[in-house]
Amino acid sequence: MANEWLETLQPASFRGVSFLFESVESEIGRRNVVHEFPKKDTPYSEDLGRMARRFSVNIIIIGDNYHIQRDLIRNALEAPGAGKFVHPFWGEMSVVVSGGARITESSDHGGLAKISVSFSESGEKLKSDKKKDTAGALVTSADNASSALAEAFNAAYSVAKKSESVVVDAVSKINTAASKIDKARAKVAAALNIINDVKNSVDKFFGSVSAIVRLPGQIVTDVKGLINSVYGGVAEVQAAFNQTINAIFGAGNLVADSRVSTALLAHKEMMGYPSAFKTINGDSVVAVAKRENQAALVQLVCTTSVIELCRLLAELDFSTATLSQSVRDQMSSDIDSICDSADDLLYARLQDLRAALVNHLDAVALSLPSVVYYTPKKTLPALVIAHDVYGDATRDLEIVTANKIQNPNCLIGGDALRVLDE
Repeated sequence: MANEWLETLQPASFRGVSFLFESVESEIGRRNVVHEFPKKDTPYSEDLGRMARRFSVNIIIIGDNYHIQRDLIRNALEAPGAGKFVHPFWGEMSVVVSGGARITESSDHGGLAKISVSFSESGEKLKSDKKKDTAGALVTSADNASSALAEAFNAAYSVAKKSESVVVDAVSKINTAASKIDKARAKVAAALNIINDVKNSVDKFFGSVSAIVRLPGQIVTDVKGLINSVYGGVAEVQAAFNQTINAIFGAGNLVADSRVSTALLAHKEMMGYPSAFKTINGDSVVAVAKRENQAALVQLVCTTSVIELCRLLAELDFSTATLSQSVRDQMSSDIDSICDSADDLLYARLQDLRAALVNHLDAVALSLPSVVYYTPKKTLPALVIAHDVYGDATRDLEIVTANKIQNPNCLIGGDALRVLDE
């Protein structure tokens, strides 16, 4: 019974080449990322899943003809791709060699070689899980964050029983918010050449500010409605272009890029809302009230823009994995920045939103090509380059648009072009 473990011990091998071993060290765990934010005492740990299992093996080869076995193992370790590793204690698994293996031989110990090698489990290439509704999860997280934001604003903003100076200041700052949203609307309309009724909604909002300044719940509803309308204009254009541009030009993906970039342009405009104000100093009742209301309105506008843009990203198309990952990183950074002033509930909901956004955009990226660079050796028309790159001359418009080419008949040789790695 004392040696029962020996009965389960298996002959160690890699790619069918068996070997003796001195020791096998196995590393396991979880991929936890700890996020620490300024002015927050409580960190947030994000579990990204099980880490790849790693194994450090010390191999011993001994005997008069040890060099034959050494060469077999050496060849197995240098072969490309994954191979079957029989872990003497854990059994069979697919692994890849991590880094370099070290082979130690010396004249003092003839007929002996020691090899130190590290393996990592190979796993499998991820494929898009169509059954997993990452877009739906992102929308749900946006809904939850929006509810938490409304609670936070209701708790932080107030002009009730405050001086007229506080009320006037709040009206001014709400009007500034409307102006920022209107500028974002104008950028969307200009970039996508559309006309919608958001301008009328903004004008109507300007006229109602004095009436709603004492109603924090209505302020939340109206600001959310206006921002959602701005992003809604982008979504409406997507639906129209999907039906027309693809049919006429076969270049809907390029138009998709312009929608994403336009939405980000509008978002950047609204994230600039805090820059419209100066710091309010002083400890008087009026100064404190103005400062608290200003902070609440800044949080409302910026956070609503983040939330509603995340909601839009759940339905927008992307042309490349490169773009999807770039948007993922930018929005993750924006979410982290607005977490600085969030209360505990809103903070948690925003971190959930961040995780859902990352999951969705990563899933989107799995099925998309990446952007690479192609440099023609000589000056050629876009038609020829499209045929050389894609085997399809009709995709010349993609190359022209992606690289902002002015003359499609003359793409200068030696200049790198952005193309898709398909």
